[in-house]
Amino acid sequence: MNIKKLIAIDLDGTLLSDDSRLLPLTESYLASLNEQGYLIVLASGRPWRSMEEFYRRLHCQGPAICYNGAFTFDPNDPSFTPRVFSFPENAIKDIYNKLQGKVTSFMCESNSEVYINRRDSYLDHFFWYTGMKVNLGDIEKILNCDPMTCIMKNVHRYDSFVQDVLAPYKEQGINLHHWTASLYSELACEGATKGDALASVIEHYGLKKEDVIAFGDADNDGGMLALAAKAYCMKNCKSAALKARYPQTKKGNNQNGVALMLADLL
Repeated sequence: MNIKKLIAIDLDGTLLSDDSRLLPLTESYLASLNEQGYLIVLASGRPWRSMEEFYRRLHCQGPAICYNGAFTFDPNDPSFTPRVFSFPENAIKDIYNKLQGKVTSFMCESNSEVYINRRDSYLDHFFWYTGMKVNLGDIEKILNCDPMTCIMKNVHRYDSFVQDVLAPYKEQGINLHHWTASLYSELACEGATKGDALASVIEHYGLKKEDVIAFGDADNDGGMLALAAKAYCMKNCKSAALKARYPQTKKGNNQNGVALMLADLL
């Protein structure tokens, strides 16, 4: 594959509008870039099933980074070795039990099943359940696999408690990442970040930093942006760290910010 540039793009808050739409100008322009030999790599905390529509509409032809780096694969190329991380089942159950009374929502999933203690309309928006077996109830009783993602919700007064509970699990390679400006946090395996996943994609294609452009809007995009010669945080970015380190797009995610920035660059 002759790649002009690899363009790594976060979805929510970056490529998609606030109501999770792919705006017409963005769709047509990025689809044309894919057809011109640019490799667009979508990178999201979403599972593949809620990324696939956007991947297809943009005519993407390479790997997709799902679950914030826990699952990276190429739906078009079986020779691309999937990169998969998961948590030990017993560790997740142990964490769940220790957080009883402090978290309201607790969800984890594999590629085929969802395990959640209660329905959560916010998570439903990002983790579509179509085609999935949904297990609802006590995580201790229903979880029967090593899940690839784990997300929890707690009010801020319990933030320190949650952090203290998770601290010992760092030795097992389990890290806690808080969602920017949100009540939600997620667990991440050591080595399973967007940055780690993108690094593996860059290596797979034999590319260099100068071959990479990246866009993001939140702290979990930082590792990905660091790998790009031209990296941008969105005008609507909520991360003070990203805004201090990277230039911002001229327009935000509701105004085709990524597409307009790429049009200026390319």
